[in-house]
Amino acid sequence: MELQQLRKELAAEAKAAGICQEWLEKIKAAPSREYLITLFVKGLDFATLHDFPSDRLAAEFNDIAPHYGIFVNRAGTWPATNKKRVIARDAVVTPATFDGFSVGEVYALHGGRVNVNASGFAMLAITVEDGAHVVVTATDNAQVKIFNHGGQIETHGNVKVINP
Repeated sequence: MELQQLRKELAAEAKAAGICQEWLEKIKAAPSREYLITLFVKGLDFATLHDFPSDRLAAEFNDIAPHYGIFVNRAGTWPATNKKRVIARDAVVTPATFDGFSVGEVYALHGGRVNVNASGFAMLAITVEDGAHVVVTATDNAQVKIFNHGGQIETHGNVKVINP
């Protein structure tokens, strides 16, 4: 899909979901698909709450989204060299590896399944939404905190589960 059409359809979905005018204008003026992905990451709270974007429009980013750690309706891996963030929605990510002095975030959303391996001195924050499943193994001095909003969790090692 052409960028202009993609912006138009994303803006229509976002408006229907109740996005604020400021962010609506950012979507409409986005200079690239990569910029739209950064908006998705920055507005993850809105995207999670409203299941935005639709699977159809999310598929338009399948070629570049995994480079940003975003997996929607697809399988993938996240090697230790990519140390920042993993977002899985109706996707399987195995393994998501964080090692050394990594600091990272993992979001398992709406049917996402993620196997996380943390080692060394890695520090992770993991958000698990309703319907997601996460298996976390923390070895060495790694520390992991999981914020559980209704998903299934299996833990091994230094993992703390918080039920907000």
